[in-house]
Amino acid sequence: MAGEARETVEIDRALKLEYRIRELPRGTLPSELHRALRYDQPLARVRFPASIDRGARKLAVQLQQQRIELPLPEWALSWLEEREVEAAPLKPAAWARVQRSGGRLDVLLVLSVEKPKPARPDPRQALLVYVRAAEYGLASVLASCEGGRTKIRDAMKHVHRLAQRRLMSGALRGGPVPRGRGWTADRVAEIFALARRLAGGKPVLANIDAEGGYFRRPLARVRGLVENYANWYGIYAEYKSHPSGACPLCGRALKVVGVLRDRVSRAVQCECGFREDREYVPFHHWVRGLGLPPPEHPIRQLRLAQRGEP
Repeated sequence: MAGEARETVEIDRALKLEYRIRELPRGTLPSELHRALRYDQPLARVRFPASIDRGARKLAVQLQQQRIELPLPEWALSWLEEREVEAAPLKPAAWARVQRSGGRLDVLLVLSVEKPKPARPDPRQALLVYVRAAEYGLASVLASCEGGRTKIRDAMKHVHRLAQRRLMSGALRGGPVPRGRGWTADRVAEIFALARRLAGGKPVLANIDAEGGYFRRPLARVRGLVENYANWYGIYAEYKSHPSGACPLCGRALKVVGVLRDRVSRAVQCECGFREDREYVPFHHWVRGLGLPPPEHPIRQLRLAQRGEP
């Protein structure tokens, strides 16, 4: 455990900035730079030193032999301040990738920092985070062990609007996931940021379940990003799958008893009395596997629409 805690990893967070070349201040892009930023130049794969002047709201990038200065919008400065607070007390290094796309200049501003890789915490002392791929997007549960019971701190369904539209039309499966990878990565980052705030300095233990659901492929594809986010926020992440069709209390098969009114999930019930939203059933199995007391169920009130009801 001590050896794992001493292992360091380089992690980063990136912000994409887009500039219309015609709207940039005169002299920002010298003629030599215009010729260099062509489609056949793989500059986007190269790191360039970058510095930020907050007073002047400018981003300076040393690109080959040219130094370019680009304006920074207020929202970009706010993003930078938030990321620096998250990385504190370490100070991130800034670098950039630059690519010209027609009349647009794309700049990927990256904050990079090297920090210890999180060690696996004691589940009884940690904030627990469970993220699961679903038919509509992602389901997440945040909890902690308090006073001899597992207390739910937050439970949310992150719904992709186009996936929900597909469900409302009756198409339960199939079809492409529009922009699923980027959307999924953004939602995971939001979940981890919330987990860090709720943890209040305690360690965080996360489990990413990409075994089933319409968004299993996007969630599996962003595993590298998930690991990067986890290291950035100091979260230990595991990748284990747990069943949604078996009762976590007695092991018998669960029966679907209704559909939630928002159409994004189903309620299931067992003969032993266990009743839950099916998307949250794997979380109960995970908690039991960690040796923690079971949380109260259902995690959220189940507002059911009976079968056949519009």
